[in-house]
Amino acid sequence: EEPGFFADLLQLFRNPSFTPMFLGAVLVLVGQGATAAINLHAYRYFWELPPAYMQLPLLILPVGMLLGTLAAGLLLARIEKRDGVIGAVAVLGAYQILITFLGVTGVVEPGSIGAVVLVAGSGLSFGACGALCFVCFYSMIADAVDEHDHLFGVRREALYAAALMIGAKAATGIGAFLSGLGLQLVGFTAPAEGSTATIPADTATAVGLLWGLGGALVVLAAVPFLYRYRIDRARHAEILASLAARKGAMSNAAPITAPLAQH
Repeated sequence: EEPGFFADLLQLFRNPSFTPMFLGAVLVLVGQGATAAINLHAYRYFWELPPAYMQLPLLILPVGMLLGTLAAGLLLARIEKRDGVIGAVAVLGAYQILITFLGVTGVVEPGSIGAVVLVAGSGLSFGACGALCFVCFYSMIADAVDEHDHLFGVRREALYAAALMIGAKAATGIGAFLSGLGLQLVGFTAPAEGSTATIPADTATAVGLLWGLGGALVVLAAVPFLYRYRIDRARHAEILASLAARKGAMSNAAPITAPLAQH
């Protein structure tokens, strides 16, 4: 009897590689979603970017995505997928923390060309590291599907892809919710559209910390989970060899049963 949907789902989370990868991916996406939700508030009130540069990080984002995709092709030929995604997460989190520290301590003045460069770099790093994570996660999913077949004797490509997609959608929403909650806790209220009013300096600093430090810490919390993903090249080769041997054994058994079906 074929297992039902909930039995399939339980099998999914019994895969020792899927669970840490899924939890790690969700944390990365929650952190990115939290940061993205308050980008404009941070650009305006913490970094005090001139209006002409407010959209610059968004314009640079696709460039970063292209660079990240190209880097994935080069890096993954030389390093393990797990190490690639951990490296991308570490760079993303460290850069956000570093530039926030530079802004809070006054090393980089709000509204200066230095602030514009740092924020543009944030858009570039989000695009590049996000694309690298995306490529690594889906490649890791493919390996986890092979491991699932090896462990349970069935392939569940659609279920794995759907789980990651649903997790991504939920994580983005959770990130936006957490950002909204954080803005309420620090007492942030955006001035009316077109108003020249400003917000208190300590509130602006709190917004910057939520944007840079808060999101980065959530992203970096994914590293211990991702580190537990154990499918490397050697392990994947063993899995593929086992699947090939099983398929060969089934093929060899097929001619024995075929004549019986003709009687």
